[in-house]
Amino acid sequence: MVDADPTAEDPAQDPPGEKTFTQTQLDKIISNRLPEFESYKAKATQFDALTESAKSAEQAEADWKAKAETAESELAWRDTLLLRQELAAAKGLDARMWSRIKGESKEEIETDIGELQGFTVSKRPTPLKSGASADQQTTAKERAAQALRGVRER
Repeated sequence: MVDADPTAEDPAQDPPGEKTFTQTQLDKIISNRLPEFESYKAKATQFDALTESAKSAEQAEADWKAKAETAESELAWRDTLLLRQELAAAKGLDARMWSRIKGESKEEIETDIGELQGFTVSKRPTPLKSGASADQQTTAKERAAQALRGVRER
């Protein structure tokens, strides 16, 4: 052990509460009594830095795991949506009804498509105007004349 500086005051000899020291004075006293103090201090700083980096690495790993789980969940949802659309197209369901399809498995989806097909309404014919019949087809000339009449009436 290295002897302390004879001019430095020894805090152990003073009665408690009579003398206070600054951090610099305490560091000097400790370094005189314990020569490895600076080495321990540097190692403690390195240990703190390693602990922080381990925490940040664990946090980064947790973040990546959360992102992977979110991506897997979204991919599963998209696969189910694609399966619904493929089955609906194969069954001939009107594309406007695809968003109403429910179910996760192929069987559930097919059952729901069958139910939706039972509720779909076929296209209704447009109501007939006076004197017109559904069998009559208008020619381009007649459509142009009707368009002009419509413009004149406005």
